[in-house]
Amino acid sequence: MTTSRLMAASMMGLLLLSTGCKKEDDNSGNKKAYEGTFNAHEECISSNNDYEMTVTAGAGDTIMIGNFANITQGQEVTIGLLQNNIVTVPEQQFETFNYRGSGTFNTSTNTYTFRFSVDDLPTYIDSCVVTTVRQ
Repeated sequence: MTTSRLMAASMMGLLLLSTGCKKEDDNSGNKKAYEGTFNAHEECISSNNDYEMTVTAGAGDTIMIGNFANITQGQEVTIGLLQNNIVTVPEQQFETFNYRGSGTFNTSTNTYTFRFSVDDLPTYIDSCVVTTVRQ
């Protein structure tokens, strides 16, 4: 009798574990939701700028951003796509400038907000916020 109760308790535990966890809806499996052409407004310590930016699917869990910070015309920046619509701009260099930062994608409004820093040490350091609107 003890074996059957232990077996029933084990089965109940497995059932609870399999139904108790719910994956959060973050659109990670649907990178199409992140893609498009966006009007970008950038506010930096040094200046403000408006430009067009494109987002396309990359390999694995990445997306590619064209014209990031309005300096990468013809180049794409690899962005790591993380859970809960958070993206990361890993440190990378364009010309002599180093860029790094992070951002979020709002699925309700289809907008990105990025915060990043750019430097050409030891002579130049800037901090920027970019907000985008899908065209």
